[in-house]
Amino acid sequence: MLAICAQPVQWRQGQQWRLAPMDLKLQAGQIVTLVGSNGAGKTTLLEALGPLCRGQGDVHYFGRPRTQWCRQQLARQVTYMPTRSPLRFPLRVADIVQLGTLPLVGHPAVKQRWTQQQLIWHQLEPWHDRDYNSLSTGEQQRVQLARVLLQLQQAADQGLLFLDEPTAHLDPQQQHQFWGLLQQHVQDTGLTVVLSCHDLNLAIQYSDQLIGLAQQRLLAMGTPTALINQTFIKQLYGCEADIGLHPRTGQRQVFTHWCAPASDTASPTRNCPTVVG
Repeated sequence: MLAICAQPVQWRQGQQWRLAPMDLKLQAGQIVTLVGSNGAGKTTLLEALGPLCRGQGDVHYFGRPRTQWCRQQLARQVTYMPTRSPLRFPLRVADIVQLGTLPLVGHPAVKQRWTQQQLIWHQLEPWHDRDYNSLSTGEQQRVQLARVLLQLQQAADQGLLFLDEPTAHLDPQQQHQFWGLLQQHVQDTGLTVVLSCHDLNLAIQYSDQLIGLAQQRLLAMGTPTALINQTFIKQLYGCEADIGLHPRTGQRQVFTHWCAPASDTASPTRNCPTVVG
């Protein structure tokens, strides 16, 4: 089943393309990660495909035009989580998570139980009564993930989750925990996740599909195994890369490096590789 069909999706402001026209078909029950350099169009594509309905184009969710979804149904089945979700007023962590139950159908006691289950599953129970604003940005992202997954509780296998760089503020352990929770939820429920990420090696490790963007255009789409090579990395980021294998998983890993221009002989970092990921 196709979770998303966009033919085409685009975003033009005046004479400038924020997103060049592209056709996309994304299968349900997968993690699809948008990768590319800063300004490549990752956030723009998320906003164009997601419930924010930015840009122009014909977008279908699970075979139905996005424009035909009522607000309540859209809230139960499709949600978007930005890179940061600050608050200007105090609210407990448990209250933030419970906001995910607002579009759901159920008795208040049942919604309370669902909230408690999410807190436990995401290891947030010790923060139950903490002020959300007292948490670090990375900790807030963990709370927001619990909220949006709770919001999609009744979506069955027709849930869509859009995430904009959700692990940008997390330490390595929390990054893997975040991706692992997403992956487990996809396997258990059939949820479809579309997200952007700057850590290419994490994207390779956890994604079913990658979408490479360069200069607001679609560069390539496919499995990590099919896409990851030196030519793709050069087109994606404009830098050289070595490709190796993860010692535990056997998956491809990317080691990017930047070399100074030939004329820059004074730079002490010339020809010194910088490992990313």
